[in-house]
Order: sequence, then C-alpha cells, then structure tokens
Amino acid sequence: LKVLALDVSKWNLGKDSFVSNVKSILENCTLLEAVALNCAGLVKLNDKAVSSLASALKKTRYIRDLSLNLGDCPELTNESLNKIASCVCYLEDNLIRVQLGFGNLHKINDKGLQSFVAYFKGNKLLKFLSLDFSRNINITKQGFDWLIEGLGQINNLTELGLDFSECPKIGKGSIKMTEYLGVIQHVDNLKASIAGFVYNLKPSTFYHTKKKV
Repeated sequence: LKVLALDVSKWNLGKDSFVSNVKSILENCTLLEAVALNCAGLVKLNDKAVSSLASALKKTRYIRDLSLNLGDCPELTNESLNKIASCVCYLEDNLIRVQLGFGNLHKINDKGLQSFVAYFKGNKLLKFLSLDFSRNINITKQGFDWLIEGLGQINNLTELGLDFSECPKIGKGSIKMTEYLGVIQHVDNLKASIAGFVYNLKPSTFYHTKKKV
C-alpha cells in the first residue's frame, strides 16, 4: 500500500481508540508515499493523541505527500503544532507536498506559530506548502510575521497557500505582499495565495484564493 486516505472526522471514537486505530494502520503501512488524514472536529482529540499520531507518521519514512487536517479540535494547543512540525522535519528528506489544517484552534497563539515554523527552516526539498490557520482568535499580526519570516528559510518552495481568514486579531486591509514574501528565496518562481487579506502585488507572480489581483 502506497497511498492512504482516511476521513476519521465522522468516526465515533474516543481519543484512545483513535490513536490505537490510526497508529496501527500507519505502523503496518511503512511503505506509504502519500497520506491524507482528516481529523477535523474530533472534540476529544488532545495533544497526547496528536503526539502519538506524529510518532506513528515518523515510521513511514517514504512519504512524499502529507495532508493532515486537525481543525476544529478544541483541546489542541501549541504542543500539537510542534509535534506535527517536528514530524514534517523528521520526514523532510522525502516530503515534497505538505498540507496542514489548524483552523479554529483557540488554544494556539503567536508563540506556537513561531516555534512551529522553526522546524521548516533550511528545508531543501519541499515544493508545495499549504497551511490553514483560519478562525483562530489568538493569532495576531506578530504571529503572521514570524511565520512569513520562517517560511523565508525554505529554499526551494514554489507554491504556498496560507489561510488566515476570520482571525480577528490580525485584522483586514491592504498589505504589501512583496514586503512579506520578498524574503522567500526564488520569489520570482513562487505562486502564493493568502486568504484573509487584500494585497498589492504583481499578478504574474502571485495569485489570490478567491480572485486574481
């Protein structure tokens, strides 16, 4: 088995059952090249369970495509961000495409984003990165700035998607995206979409999730 896609968001499992079921699947499929897990809305999922999930993912050393949605899991904190980022860092020799969903997690904050993105610095293989931090009430512009600064250390990124929509402490308005994304190497070849902002940039280089600018 090389591809695994599981939507566990509708599973009626406690956190212990979730861990044992998913961990067992991952540990018995060590040759996986693509993994997609939708865990959104598992209200009992906590940091300990995510830590176990990350440990199981680390055993699938051949993953090139990872998609993980942990949105709407109210018990998750900055610790879960770090565990998943650490997992991505551990698998960086093969990972080319990463999509992570952390929407509507009210216990994460700017410090969490700062430590999260530190794991991505120096990554040389990652080409596509999508991060969903939408609907988070404790993320501010400082956290956004730290994230962008850290993403600037990913050497060969060619496509970036960020969602900070409905984050009330970031605010809305026009920002100069070249000021932020200009720190990212190979910027002339980078396509970027950032939901939640209106921005001023070259349409030939960047695109927006909802409309071109």
